[in-house]
Amino acid sequence: MGYPRKSTIRQSSEISRVIRQGRCYRDELLRINVLPQEIPAASRAAFIVPRFGRTVVKRNRLKRRLHEIMRSCSGISLGFLLVVRVVPEAYDVDFRELENRFSTLAARIVGA
Repeated sequence: MGYPRKSTIRQSSEISRVIRQGRCYRDELLRINVLPQEIPAASRAAFIVPRFGRTVVKRNRLKRRLHEIMRSCSGISLGFLLVVRVVPEAYDVDFRELENRFSTLAARIVGA
């Protein structure tokens, strides 16, 4: 089961709003912009994975990993709009490392 389409932010105006008005949490690999929703509902996310000169296969693999991590992360499942962006080095880490970094940022988001 993949990441549900209804949980994805698709409108560029909404993505821009989250980036402009939301708070940014970052580490060496991930940048997560977070904006609390006015009405608590299931969290929705957008994933920005630039090519950075990589192949389509590698880019899609990284996006699938991020989708799975977000889907399984229970800490931020309610009440947030998120824009998840990656840096080029994210292509070179394994799933567990990416998951650990995302979980660390998610804990900071929920604790804030």
